Amino acid sequence: STWGFNVGKIHFVTFNTDYYFDNKDQQDQMLNWLNKDLEIANSDEIRKQRPWIIFINHQPVYCSDNMKECNENPEKLKFLEEILINYKVDMFLAGHQHDYERTYPMRFGQIAQSQTLKDFSKQNYFVDAEAPIHINEGAASIMLNARNLKTNFKEFTIKKQKSIGSFGVFEAHNETHFQYQHIDSISGQTLDEVYLIKPLKAIPAEQLKLNKVGIFLFIGIISFAAIFTILFGYYLQKQNEEEIDEKHTEETYKTILRSEEGMTSKATYLFEN
Repeated sequence: STWGFNVGKIHFVTFNTDYYFDNKDQQDQMLNWLNKDLEIANSDEIRKQRPWIIFINHQPVYCSDNMKECNENPEKLKFLEEILINYKVDMFLAGHQHDYERTYPMRFGQIAQSQTLKDFSKQNYFVDAEAPIHINEGAASIMLNARNLKTNFKEFTIKKQKSIGSFGVFEAHNETHFQYQHIDSISGQTLDEVYLIKPLKAIPAEQLKLNKVGIFLFIGIISFAAIFTILFGYYLQKQNEEEIDEKHTEETYKTILRSEEGMTSKATYLFEN
């Protein structure tokens, strides 16, 4: 019930808090494993390969249903939230409550800071969020425990959908853009979607210096090649012009000779007659 695996550009890590609380003698071992797994996943080298981390747990940290877990878990699972924020986990995916709910990026009970994009929804696009968003994808069964959800919204809730039969789809487009879609199982319609966006990392100063040297060297080589091409072209043009002049001079000389030969023949003819 606790393991990590990779799919494309995403590292998934699962954790079972139900088992964790029921087996106190294994709690240290489970947390040590979790910290080690996320430490590796969040390292610079691995983040370049798999820039997105998704955490999966049966019970949510944040939810707005009228059940005790929604009231108790923000404090009860605070130890887990500290780990996720420390290792820059991007999304917390849970179930337990039998509906769909998506939150803002959350940090210890408060909506976390994130940048927004001009002309884009502030509820569907989060740029460089300082904490994970939380998604409860528990609406797989059609009409399972379906209820009126309008009165159950909390300040952190962005979208909520009762059980109608649905599922979620991940897509890590690249190192800067991640998309999650909540889809109706019957119609295939996208009921909700969210984009997580990370700005490209700044180039370290030392690497930037090396890049500058490389750029100047590249420009120098290109400039030399361009000058050489121009000069060589000019040389070929001059050679061609000289060949044309020589050929023209030779033709002119032959014409003159032919003219002189013709005049000599004519004079001889007149003299003989």
